[in-house]
Amino acid sequence: MSTCLRFVFLKMSLKTVYLKSSGCAKMLKSILNEKGRYLTLDDGGAQTRFYAIWLRDNAWDAATWSADNGQLLITLHDMPCDTFISAASLFVSTLSVTVPPEDKTVEYDTK
Repeated sequence: MSTCLRFVFLKMSLKTVYLKSSGCAKMLKSILNEKGRYLTLDDGGAQTRFYAIWLRDNAWDAATWSADNGQLLITLHDMPCDTFISAASLFVSTLSVTVPPEDKTVEYDTK
């Protein structure tokens, strides 16, 4: 793992995967596997994989989490078991992921 940049996992959403930097910049890229089952973030040295069902379950939006109390409004049972990512893009430090059948696009801050 690079001493310049490393991924640190906390709990909850991709926003909790933040990049610790020690002064040098590296390009982060997103790689969607051919069936859309998972997305890989690659910094050129370390790769971190996020599964579609996890990304959907941890989407921080009004339909998934209550803005009032932070309570999760859906469960894994509410999502199709064949959940996949139909599109993903990374712009600066924002990762956008689209998950059908809802055609929901959620943005995650990778900082």
